[in-house]
Amino acid sequence: MIVSVVIELARVLITFSYFKIFLNTGKKITHMWTCVLSFFITTICYVMFNISIVNVVSTIAGILIISMAFEGKARSKVLLSILCCSIMITTDFAVYFIYPDNGDSAYNIVVSFLSILFFYIVVMLLKLIFRKLSLIHISEPTRQAETS
Repeated sequence: MIVSVVIELARVLITFSYFKIFLNTGKKITHMWTCVLSFFITTICYVMFNISIVNVVSTIAGILIISMAFEGKARSKVLLSILCCSIMITTDFAVYFIYPDNGDSAYNIVVSFLSILFFYIVVMLLKLIFRKLSLIHISEPTRQAETS
């Protein structure tokens, strides 16, 4: 159970990091409270119910809660939340494909750890790609500067 709580905390922090790539940050105290709220919602649902559909709904709710703390249009936040959920589902699918169920008692913990690891790798790759794109955009001269 403790491992599951730590993995859920990592998922919330990585989700927060994901939104920082695309949206402007607001107040830090707001981010902290939305992350805490998201963590408690997802953890309580996982520990108390441990039913797949409840876990999925609580994860989507947690993603939306985290996104609402950022500045920007609601439409952008919802679309980025859908993309985040899609990335999570894709990484889960990749883990299940790579590491099929072999009846091991620690299977759920290993799969959860690998899933969060793959999610972290994807978010770091996105961060790297968008950092390079923003550097290219900033370093390119504008057309007005070239004609002056």
